Amino acid sequence: VMTVPLLGMDADPFAMNDSRPFCPRTFNCSAEPSLVSFDIGKIPSYIAVVSSSMSCFGAVLIVLVFLLFKDLRTGAQKIITLLATADFISATGYLIGSVNFLIHFDEDDSQKCKQFEIICEVQASVTSLSSLCSFYWTFILAFYFYLEFVYNRKALALRLFPLYFIMAWGLPFLVIVPLIGLRKLGYAPYATANWCFVKEIRYDITLLDDYKSIIFIFLAGKFWEILTYFGVIIMYMHIAGHISRLTQHYPRYLNQDADLQQQLQIVAGNKRFLYIPAFFLFLRL
Repeated sequence: VMTVPLLGMDADPFAMNDSRPFCPRTFNCSAEPSLVSFDIGKIPSYIAVVSSSMSCFGAVLIVLVFLLFKDLRTGAQKIITLLATADFISATGYLIGSVNFLIHFDEDDSQKCKQFEIICEVQASVTSLSSLCSFYWTFILAFYFYLEFVYNRKALALRLFPLYFIMAWGLPFLVIVPLIGLRKLGYAPYATANWCFVKEIRYDITLLDDYKSIIFIFLAGKFWEILTYFGVIIMYMHIAGHISRLTQHYPRYLNQDADLQQQLQIVAGNKRFLYIPAFFLFLRL
């Protein structure tokens, strides 16, 4: 990529606190040839538009199924619907972010770049919130199955719904609102498909040396994402082990152990939902 000094040779092209608004092309060229260009073109954004649109469509279908079919309104289905709602918000934000990038890709007008930055900051704030909500609902769904399958405590799992709402909708605000107040969310040219996330990354040093940026990236989502992976994997290992033991004891105690029969019925009735949290994590990976 040809390097062009957009900001002048005396200016630091990587000073994110500069009062001048930034557009994508500001990062596509560098005044310093030794620095890596972040111009990856428009193709990732076009792919993001298609995939985000499909995600929105799938999430809407899940919500409609829950609203239209009363017999499917189980505790697990309710959590899945709330998870789909969070994913719909995220997908809509990524769609808007990708379209915003494509529209302003070649802009260098200060006013239009300011519009790009405003939309970018709003998108980064909304998608960071909804992504955390999605991770929490994924964890909660696995925890719900854990209580129901391993401990046979479905009633307790249902009574905990107020706590689920506080955790899934409340905790993300405690994490993201301070970052919004510190203006740490905005255009992130390193992010997938050029949508907006954590800004103020220093591009004149490696990301590993820029420890402050790593902290903000982890706080805005990556730490909670990794925590969700570990939590869901651990609970699924327990669930799988429990189901395996139930299956082994099934022939011997089928006509004697009423508790065992009830647990097997629970497993059989919810088997189609059991792997949904793992499926959502697989998609994110």
